[in-house]
Amino acid sequence: MTPPAPVPRVAGLDYSLTSTGLATTHPHKATLIKPRVDGHARLQELKVSVAALLRQARPSLVVVESGSYASTSSTFHQLAGGWWILTHQIHQLGIPYATVAPSTLKRYATGSGKATKTMMLGAARAAWPGIPVQNDDAADALFLAALGAQYLGRPIFRSPAPDAVRVVDWPRVGRKPATPKKTSTTPKARKAGRARLRVRN
Repeated sequence: MTPPAPVPRVAGLDYSLTSTGLATTHPHKATLIKPRVDGHARLQELKVSVAALLRQARPSLVVVESGSYASTSSTFHQLAGGWWILTHQIHQLGIPYATVAPSTLKRYATGSGKATKTMMLGAARAAWPGIPVQNDDAADALFLAALGAQYLGRPIFRSPAPDAVRVVDWPRVGRKPATPKKTSTTPKARKAGRARLRVRN
């Protein structure tokens, strides 16, 4: 008899410089990472802590909230850099990851893409009364993990907007995240490339 396939584990990551939330489905919980340092030391602590939690959780998929492209805060530069450091760390661990826009996550959790932090926190506490949800970062991480679990066919939350799962560009689980395609190296492509160079010169 073929043994049953293992239940896929999912992690949700809500990145923040001061309170990063990381939730897992096995076990189902949310952890907050709150660095007490600044600058490079803070980014390093976040990177090491997230890597350690993911190694322990061994997820098949990580779902990460994307950055706010409209942000004009004084920490935007560091926020963007830190986001790439963490997602690159996930990539180096060989775990597929998907990014979810904040409005998509809010709609999945509450039915409204304009839900407030208070609404997200309330929705998470109502959905999982047995799990301590300390703040909105933990709430977002839990919903990110739930979104990934639904994509993998193992829903843990009854979303008011389940179609939100179709908006996300999901990776193929079991492979590394998609990377930019390499330039074709076929003889025909190389010949065409040399022709273009001759024209330019």
